[in-house]
Amino acid sequence: MLLLKNGKILKNGVLVSKDILIDDKKIVKIDKNIQENVEKVLDLEGKFVSPGFIDVHVHWREPGFEYKENIYHASRAAARGGFTTAMPMPNLDPVPDNYENLKIQLDIIERDSVIRAIPYGAITKGELGKDYAEFEELADYVFAFSDDGRGVQDANMMYESMMVAAKLNKAIVAHCEDNSLIRGGCMHCGRRSRELDLPGIPSVCESVQIARDVLLAEAAGCHYHVCHVSTKESVRVVREAKAAGIKVTDFWSFINANQELDSLYEFSKRYTKMTPQQQVIYLGEAEKMFAAFDKIPQTVWEDDHDKYEAVLDTYKDIRVMRWNELHQDQDDEEEDEENEW
Repeated sequence: MLLLKNGKILKNGVLVSKDILIDDKKIVKIDKNIQENVEKVLDLEGKFVSPGFIDVHVHWREPGFEYKENIYHASRAAARGGFTTAMPMPNLDPVPDNYENLKIQLDIIERDSVIRAIPYGAITKGELGKDYAEFEELADYVFAFSDDGRGVQDANMMYESMMVAAKLNKAIVAHCEDNSLIRGGCMHCGRRSRELDLPGIPSVCESVQIARDVLLAEAAGCHYHVCHVSTKESVRVVREAKAAGIKVTDFWSFINANQELDSLYEFSKRYTKMTPQQQVIYLGEAEKMFAAFDKIPQTVWEDDHDKYEAVLDTYKDIRVMRWNELHQDQDDEEEDEENEW
């Protein structure tokens, strides 16, 4: 057995100190000051303990593109960051569009990965959008089906793939891009593309395919997940689809950051009237929003730039105010001690 001493876990939104007893790779007890005869004791020295993280979208690039990344190193990097399960995307060589090709990847995972890895299967053969992958023979071994990196251009092919996936209780995970609307672009069409005088890809290139797919998913009864949400039009489509009861999920940080920005912006207008507790909550929520925005193309947020700046300014003001209050309290305590002396 293994005993983890002096760790901190999150309970009802509060960090509390606990010991954790593990037997045969399973947690058997969480309590204060556990006293057990065990083979090994680790003193966590107040470090935070959480369940293993799960990343449902990774690119481990093996087989076929090991010069970019391989399973051996990627899995160890994931473990270092606290991830214990990952789902590698299928844009590989060979593409896992049948069990024979998938088996190559599964064998490497078995040999080299230090964490649990559940691959994606392709939607179409070679991710070329012309012929269907072997869904049935892949289903027991894959997390979901995706042609990540390429949008499925044919609506009927996507619809039939969704119907099969629904029967197999698997999700369709889509990289959404209508190739006919790329229009020779090489980056998002917006302020920056105009500054650089480069051809831009319009937002509708992504959002129009998402709009198509959510209706197909509704008709097929399929769970549909959007890999990359990078336009406000796409956000609107996903929101409306969810409100209509369609089983669609999305890039969490984009949707939630957008909603959180509006909420924090309203709070920023009256931050001087916040209680200390509200200020702490504001700081925490703002930091989560900033982290989400770091992963999203800035051009997406041109219309909301002023809101973002207002939230950032308020964040800085509260940090300065709380720093001054903290140090004033410390100065007062030191002065009291000197007077007592």
